[in-house]
Parts: sequence; structure tokens; C-alpha cells
Amino acid sequence: LGIAGRMVGATKIGHLAPDLSSARAAALIEASVAASLKRLRLDVLPICLLHSEDSFRYIGALLNLQAKGLIRHIGVSTVTPEATAAIVSSGKAEAIQVPASILDHRFTGGGICAQAAERRMAVFARSIYLQGLVLMNEEDIPADLLDVIPPLRRLRLVAAEAGMTLAELAVRFILGLDEVTCILVGV
Repeated sequence: LGIAGRMVGATKIGHLAPDLSSARAAALIEASVAASLKRLRLDVLPICLLHSEDSFRYIGALLNLQAKGLIRHIGVSTVTPEATAAIVSSGKAEAIQVPASILDHRFTGGGICAQAAERRMAVFARSIYLQGLVLMNEEDIPADLLDVIPPLRRLRLVAAEAGMTLAELAVRFILGLDEVTCILVGV
């Protein structure tokens, strides 16, 4: 089977300006999908996401490419709980990518991811280390984020008591959430 039988690839459309006409956005999205298909040597993209919630207005272009058989599943990467809730409620996306971590429960604790899972949407969790903040040395934490130090100290103790690193605890926490389909770890 090779690697194709053991994994599912996902890609994102690049950032789209908020003032594009529908026709221009559709052309840019189609060009991005064509480039991804060529680069990945695929006939169909398994999952294709709009890069941001601001681009959700262009979801029709992804729906059209899906109808043409070029994309199997479509979705959106989001930043705010409010926009994510609206996207989930719209029923137009099959996947969402949200920030979630052992310290950031806005999406997982607020019910948005549970609603998505109930609708059989894939939920991809990103920023599980809070853009690296969870793993930073205390002396490297920016002054405006120093309030995170006491919770991080408590989490390090919990991790040590469980015989693991804080990095592992952070991953296991997100993997333990039923509504999360998979996690993305930055490299």
C-alpha cells in the first residue's frame, strides 16, 4: 500500500484578500488546488481548507471544486470561537482547524468542537503548545504573558508525577478529547 494507505493528506488555500470578487477568489482557489494536486501528484485532494475564517465567504469555490471531484472534503482554519460556531452551524464545512491546548480551552471546553463532532465534522487541533509558550523556559516568556507561569509550574508537576514531560502531557491532553479528530504539531 505504501504511505498513501496509511495517511490522509490535507492542504490549505493561501491567504485570500477580503475584498476579492467571487470570480477572482474562485480563480485563485482553483489555481491553488491545481498547484497542490500537481505538487502532491494526486488526482483528488483528500482535504482542502480555507486558510482563515475571513475567507469562509469564498466557501462556494471549494464546494464547486468538490462537486467537480477535485476535493474530497472541505473546511476552514479558524481563530475565534464566534466565527467557528457560525461555520459549524452553516453546515457548509466538513472540517475545522482550531487552536487548542492544555491551557486554551476556548474551542474544546466551549462546546464548539463537540457540536462539530456531532455534525460529523473533522476537528483538527493546532497550536497545542500555544505557539511554543507551553514549552518555553520561564526566563524566555514575554513580560505580557507572565501570568502563565503558575499554571505551567502546576502542569510540570502533574507531568512529572505521571512520569512524562510537559510536551507529552500537552499532546496526551488533546488526544484524550473525544471531539478532536487529530492534532497538528508545528515543525
